[in-house]
Amino acid sequence: MIEMTDYIRKAFKEDIIEKLNWMDPTTKAKAKDKLNQMSQSIGYNDELLNEEKMEGLHRGIVLSEKNYFKNIFFLIKFWRSKQFR
Repeated sequence: MIEMTDYIRKAFKEDIIEKLNWMDPTTKAKAKDKLNQMSQSIGYNDELLNEEKMEGLHRGIVLSEKNYFKNIFFLIKFWRSKQFR
């Protein structure tokens, strides 16, 4: 994935920014700076891969197969209480 995004950045710089005839040199320089400053986030946060942490996050959730609206109310209440803590 990183190799692919590097390829896209290189193509954007060489094929789009360099070859545009309607963009003045100042704007091209700013576009290059912006491209160089872009960061990339690929994958998952390490916390999401920690099974113990994820289990603890959802501990206490009990849902009913028969009462959809009660489940929604419970989940809202559950997440609100986590936010307030």
